[in-house]
Amino acid sequence: MKKSLLALALTAVVATPAMAASMTLHQFVARGTALEKKGPMALFHRGEIKALQTEMLSAGKQVREERMAAEKAGRKPTYCPPAEGKGVKMGAQEVLKELRLVAATQPKNATVADGWRAMLVKKFPCR
Repeated sequence: MKKSLLALALTAVVATPAMAASMTLHQFVARGTALEKKGPMALFHRGEIKALQTEMLSAGKQVREERMAAEKAGRKPTYCPPAEGKGVKMGAQEVLKELRLVAATQPKNATVADGWRAMLVKKFPCR
């Protein structure tokens, strides 16, 4: 139950309109991990959930726009996700786990977008 409630709380990370990004990848991972450790009590930290949602959506939008601009300009994109409509669903715990791994290889000032991009490059390499 603990995992399902956390997943529910963090799944919204990819379901809320984006606003301006302001935290580093390392801050995002630390805050996400702290929220994860709260288990079901994480649902009572809506402000923190909202901050993480906003950050993740902003990063996702930025990285997607970069990929689309590269494709439009005839350049090879940095990652190649499955075709539209054949999206791969990733739960909040999987995203946080992957970002933890990526953060270990990124500089302290890396943005959440940098981490998201690195994760997508690893998960969806262009062939």
